[in-house]
Amino acid sequence: MDISEASRAWFVINAKVRIDSFNQDTLKALLNRSQEASFQNVALDLRTTRFISIQAIQTISQFADALRAKGGAFALIGPTERAKRHFEIYGSLRAITVMRAAEVVAAEKVAEKVDLLTPKNSTGSDQGPQL
Repeated sequence: MDISEASRAWFVINAKVRIDSFNQDTLKALLNRSQEASFQNVALDLRTTRFISIQAIQTISQFADALRAKGGAFALIGPTERAKRHFEIYGSLRAITVMRAAEVVAAEKVAEKVDLLTPKNSTGSDQGPQL
């Protein structure tokens, strides 16, 4: 895929169950990878996510703001109402599009989809909102 194709396509991160201190660095690395590959559109699939730390919300909000400033788009796929409230409290939704289902992104061109896995040693002791 060349850079022009990547810039129009979506880079989708499939968050599994939790986004916490055990996989926060992986999330940051995947967000950075999307930019290194010149993706202007990035989505985070939260349909199976039950917990997200405050730090992760802030990281995602800052990334979305920076992406939008460069003319890109960031989307959350399938967040719960509670998750959306937590983004408003601890981060911001102003630069984030909320999508009800992955089909919205699927209608566009999804060039790369990666999984953000929760390590097996995750204890669940992070402070943050339960989704």
